[in-house]
Amino acid sequence: MFGKRDVTKAIAVLGSGRCGTSMVTKTLNFLGVDIGSEFIKTNQNNPKGFYEHKTVVEVQKQINEVMRYKRPYSVGWYKSNKIAPYKQQLKDMTNEQFSRSEVWAWKDPRNCECIELWNDILKDLKMDPYYLIMIRNPIDVANSFKEAYNDKMDKSLRLWYMRTLVVLVDTPKDKRVMFDYNDFLDDSYGSLKEIAQTFQLTWPEDERELKKNLDEFIDPGLRHMRTTMEDLEGN
Repeated sequence: MFGKRDVTKAIAVLGSGRCGTSMVTKTLNFLGVDIGSEFIKTNQNNPKGFYEHKTVVEVQKQINEVMRYKRPYSVGWYKSNKIAPYKQQLKDMTNEQFSRSEVWAWKDPRNCECIELWNDILKDLKMDPYYLIMIRNPIDVANSFKEAYNDKMDKSLRLWYMRTLVVLVDTPKDKRVMFDYNDFLDDSYGSLKEIAQTFQLTWPEDERELKKNLDEFIDPGLRHMRTTMEDLEGN
């Protein structure tokens, strides 16, 4: 599908949990983007699949523990000796599994606080980074966390706030696209086309299979709430 490449493209899927990052990661795969295969297990909280690479999740959880969950992390954290072993694990996994891919993508909500580390890894591997950011009304995010995991609203709102600000600060504007969760659900075809244009991904000449895949995968019925901006401003 893709033409000959000079460098591997790497797409970081970013956003707080319950923002549609799983959904958008799978749709990238419909364009031929390599998202790997070693995923954490699907459960009732995400019946369509998380599409989170096991190694990435495990290593980034360990990083959170080492950093004592003091997020966002301190300036220059990713250069410290205590992080070096985890950086090497992620670097080895990336090189082994994705260095021969034209374009690959990875998703984990912890990508947000770890994005500086990933930028360093991709630079070392001479991969070209791009950033796909998913945004959702924080009230809906907090309510979704409460429904799925019984998390407290304040905790979920702080996490959304931290992760959203971090990715806006630590990603360059000319290499990122940002979508609202509801907008992507309402027009997945148009949203995916914008991603392809921005990241210079090859669009299929015959769109029938792509549209079929989107129709079968995207399920607006999984959206249980849609808070307005007026509700947010009044909260």
